[in-house]
Amino acid sequence: MSSERLQSSVHQAISEEGAKSRTIRVFFSSPFGGMEGERETLTRKYFPEIASYCQSFGYDFIPIDLRWGITKEAADNAMVMWLCLKEIDNSDIFVGFYGMRYGWHDATGSDELLKQNFLKAKDDYGWIMQYRHRSVTELEMRHGHLNSLGAIPSCFFFRSESFDTRKVKELEAAGQKGEIRKYKPENDNANELRHQLIREVKHKDSKSHLFSMKDYDTPEDGANKIHAALMTYLKTILPNTVQPATTFKDIFLQRHVAFYASKLMKPFIGGGDLFSQLTLHATGHAVRPVRQDTIVSVEDSMTSSSYNSSDASSISYEEVGQKPVVLLSGPGGGKSSVICHWMKGFIREHKDMILFYHFVGTSAGSTNVRIILMRMVMELYEGLEVQGQTDGFESAPDPEKLATKPVKDITKELGLVLKQIASHKRTALIILDSLHALSPGKQGRPLSWLPKSYPKGVNVIVSTSSKNAKLRRELVGKRRWHPLEIKSLDSECQEEIINQVLTPRGKALSPYQTENILNNKQCNNPLYLNIVLEEMVMFGDFFKLDAHMQSCLEAVNTKELFIKVIRRLEKDVQLVLKREDVLKQVLVGIHVSNEGLSEKEIRHKVQLDQREWSHVFFSLEKYLTANGVILHFAYSDLDEAVKELYLPQPEDYSFAAKDLANSFLEILEPVVTPHDDKPIDKNRVMRMASELPFLLSKTLTIPGQREKFISILSNIYIFNSLYTPSTKYDLVGYWNELGLSLENKGSTMSDAYKKSLEEFKKTNKSTSGYSIVEICDDLASFLIDSGSFKYSEEFYIQAKEVQEELCKNDPEPSETLADILNKLGNFYVDTEQFDKAFQTQTRALAIREQLANQAPDKETRDKFTSGMAMCYNGIAILCMRQKDYDKAVKNFEITLTYHKQALGEVHQLVADTYNNIGTCYYTHEQYEEAINAFNDALKVYNQVYSDSLPPDIGGVMTNLAMCYRYQNDFTQAENLYKEALRIREAALGRDHPDIGQTLMAIGMFEIQRINYDVAEEHFRRALEMFEAAYGKSHLLIAQASDNLCRCLILTHKTTEALTWFIVSHTIYKKRKNISRASISLMDTFIDYYQSENDLTSAYELLLDCLVHDQRRDDHYLTINTVYNKMEESSRRPRDASTTVDVGLRVFPESEILLIAKIEMCLQNKEVAIVRELLATHKPSSKPYFLAFNACLQGDMLGQGLTILEQLITVDTLVDSKVTALKELSIRYHSLQQFDKTSEYLEELCKLDIHNYTAKYNLGRLQMLPVYNDISRGTALIEEALRMATNAKD
Repeated sequence: MSSERLQSSVHQAISEEGAKSRTIRVFFSSPFGGMEGERETLTRKYFPEIASYCQSFGYDFIPIDLRWGITKEAADNAMVMWLCLKEIDNSDIFVGFYGMRYGWHDATGSDELLKQNFLKAKDDYGWIMQYRHRSVTELEMRHGHLNSLGAIPSCFFFRSESFDTRKVKELEAAGQKGEIRKYKPENDNANELRHQLIREVKHKDSKSHLFSMKDYDTPEDGANKIHAALMTYLKTILPNTVQPATTFKDIFLQRHVAFYASKLMKPFIGGGDLFSQLTLHATGHAVRPVRQDTIVSVEDSMTSSSYNSSDASSISYEEVGQKPVVLLSGPGGGKSSVICHWMKGFIREHKDMILFYHFVGTSAGSTNVRIILMRMVMELYEGLEVQGQTDGFESAPDPEKLATKPVKDITKELGLVLKQIASHKRTALIILDSLHALSPGKQGRPLSWLPKSYPKGVNVIVSTSSKNAKLRRELVGKRRWHPLEIKSLDSECQEEIINQVLTPRGKALSPYQTENILNNKQCNNPLYLNIVLEEMVMFGDFFKLDAHMQSCLEAVNTKELFIKVIRRLEKDVQLVLKREDVLKQVLVGIHVSNEGLSEKEIRHKVQLDQREWSHVFFSLEKYLTANGVILHFAYSDLDEAVKELYLPQPEDYSFAAKDLANSFLEILEPVVTPHDDKPIDKNRVMRMASELPFLLSKTLTIPGQREKFISILSNIYIFNSLYTPSTKYDLVGYWNELGLSLENKGSTMSDAYKKSLEEFKKTNKSTSGYSIVEICDDLASFLIDSGSFKYSEEFYIQAKEVQEELCKNDPEPSETLADILNKLGNFYVDTEQFDKAFQTQTRALAIREQLANQAPDKETRDKFTSGMAMCYNGIAILCMRQKDYDKAVKNFEITLTYHKQALGEVHQLVADTYNNIGTCYYTHEQYEEAINAFNDALKVYNQVYSDSLPPDIGGVMTNLAMCYRYQNDFTQAENLYKEALRIREAALGRDHPDIGQTLMAIGMFEIQRINYDVAEEHFRRALEMFEAAYGKSHLLIAQASDNLCRCLILTHKTTEALTWFIVSHTIYKKRKNISRASISLMDTFIDYYQSENDLTSAYELLLDCLVHDQRRDDHYLTINTVYNKMEESSRRPRDASTTVDVGLRVFPESEILLIAKIEMCLQNKEVAIVRELLATHKPSSKPYFLAFNACLQGDMLGQGLTILEQLITVDTLVDSKVTALKELSIRYHSLQQFDKTSEYLEELCKLDIHNYTAKYNLGRLQMLPVYNDISRGTALIEEALRMATNAKD
């Protein structure tokens, strides 16, 4: 067997963190009887030595001897064979040894119990049925070795037959006939089967054997040979497990294994009820609150450094499991030690459970969420595979491909593997220690990457500092996970710790000293107590020991105790190195750094040789921890102690940061100076980028540092390292540290980057790996991200021109050029250069359509399809900005289809498109549809940005809030506005123009809530941001001015409001986009101008109203009124487009314009024209009666009556016909035109059958001599009287 096999097996066991975590399991196979001597000698004499050796490397040695371990119940239930084979599956080494006895077998087929054993085991091990009459021992040897040669290390030992023969004779002589069978073959057939098995083992592929097979003479000799073989092998393998790992996975395993082992090596006190609660949870039982418990690992707070001084989701589950457990304690409270010691016992009792654990901060990248998720996914899959659970399971993802995926996709993979574990009734335990050590970015949100719920059978335990209020609120408050808190030490545990720490070192405290410690309440904290004891151990003067102890105990907290420790270490280091301030420089350097410092960086800064550094390091080792090669403080109280001791004033910190920055600057120059034969060391540049901007941002109050800070930020190599999706807003934040206005910041950035780019072009070599096109593209994008829009164009243009030049030699279409054109087109939309935007986007779309048509495969075609979607999106936004919403929605729908086709349902661009669709619905006041679209966007954004809160999410929240505001759901709106502003400011800084848009929305919300002063403040701040970002003529300036104007009007500051109205109105007119102006504000100031008798201004504003998309019919009346009031000297020639006639053509159904026109016609007695207007426009009855009354007043009764006669012919005016007929009958009666009177009274009686007055008048009319129809007249009058009487009753 190869040595790599065991190392792989051991690593596999550790990485799975399952039943075999940190163990070496050795299966010992032999017949049950006759081999007791070998087993007894191994157990008593050799196993302790093997276990001790394994333990020295952090491994637990577990010998598997099922002849002693199988319960009576298992034997009675015929589970012996299955258990043996199963244990072999879980073992790392197989050891077989044989005497004369063949072992339990059924040669005749009469052994019912063995038969049942075969039947019980065949479901999992079907191959055994072809060996139905062979012994259990032979089946073990076949499963452990012969069936899969080389699968695990194996070795075999065969006892001399002479020993068994001699043993039989001795037993016969002693009369112990019952023991004789153990040393004799069961029968001749069994003996032949045994010999056959031995021959097969010895001669079949002997190269696969890990050890040479040996014969031995006695049980003691056999045990000795087995021990020697195992030790030889382990001494070959185990030292290799601590050698520097070469793969990503092994690096993590090595660090976590070292941390886990370091905890197990320390004595441990307590546990008790808390251990029980953890076990209950891990096995799927409910956890009760733990009110009080005392746990501590001796030197738990003195964590050994692993540093070497020489160097989830959209998944839903059928059944949700119980809530995870949160283990809480203060600094040094023992969280990690509790987990490690509990795990050790739990693992041994739950070997079939899949286990994953991760100790945050123990290895390079162990604080990185992406790496944690990758480990979890891969190792949970491996847990399934190692347990042989592969049928019906999806295979694990390719690790290399997984490493390139965003966090949200890895979280999705985690959900898939958890679902598989649950669906196949497996159980798993996930342990995440020290979550408080994670370091989210500026836009990070606590544990958004960690699923909130888990399927049944998957249990989770996490630990964090009880002082981390943010995480505690998230885990215990919001998620309602079960808290288990580690409480302070009691006196019994304190005394035990004292003994555990001091006794091995040959020391002891007097009763007085012990009492002093027990009476000090600070010693209830394990970290404090351990530091005190360590200090006493380090102290060499017995006679001054009490005073030294008392000095330590006078520290009121752990921070003050660390200050005393530092003072003692200063003296120790100075005594050896004969140099002052060495320790101070090391500690201050680590404190002011961003991530910590490496040995090389410390030695460079402090000027230490290897010997000097080794002394300093070993003095500090117990107080440091390492993230790869980067050292940082293991305890926050130590960090605070360094600050209080060495950097009490802000200026102290600034100068310390400057000192460390200068040290890094000395390293930077050779790193970024390219050579013809050597590319840029990008890893070292990344290290510089992680420290230099951070450090220099702390020095800006020192003269000369601002220029140095700008130089570093604009350095092209530093820029390329920082301009990534996860750190680009950190870069924005660094520029914001300068405190410049947005306008000045934009020009400063642009000038600095242009200068740096020119220098880069002069020194850059082909081996540097950077592209001018990519750099210009990224610089332009960053300037947009930082809010300096107008400065991005020249970088986009430069990128386009360089790429076009490259394309001259290549006839094939360029995706790079299409991408630049797409971004440039978006820029033109944002800056309202719409013609340029359309031309640029359509050119980009044409290139991408050509690329998609030429694509050789689906993957390539999807890539270009996604690019096409980006172009359609740009065109859609262009349409939206031009208020062509139908066309915008159509293009957004195409965008969404293409994005989903190429990128899937969960992608940032899918979310962006949902957001844009929601914006279209919002503009159309379709708020429910808009809310649905925005929620779809938010759902996708949350999946995409599972580990952070970028400004995109804040933007969607702002949009949602506006919808709820219009639905009068103020509570929902307020919560969304606050969160949106917080997210955007955290990511972009307080002066980014996107913040201005959020402030605008909040301002309108505050107006609705009558908080005018707050709204005014928001609008003014937004105006400052927009002006700095876009200049003074941008549309957003106009919109913000309008909003401020509204606010000022509401607070009766009309004069100032007019100033801002003029600002916005001037912008709209200049841009020839007057329809973007607020028509209500225009109306307000038309009235204001009239009230101030500024008729010229009112007239000019009315002219603008008449070309506005929202112009109204009354604007035509008002402009005529205003024009007529103006003095002739101030009038300009009448614009033909302002007449009432034009107004009627624009608003043909406008009655107010029709009435105005009628009045104008009647003034000139143009009744015929009036009747023509009424016939053409078919208004309500009102213009008819107004025209009739005007005729009466103009002594044109006859013409007026013709207008009423025209009215009664209009079928749609039935309700007004009665009034008209009454008026006609009265007027014609007064004119003594009785025929007309009679005609209209007859029609009136028919139309209004209950009108007794009309009947009465018609009756009287019939009695007149002209008609002389007395009979009819009498009948009509009598009927009218009856109707009147009835009506009165």
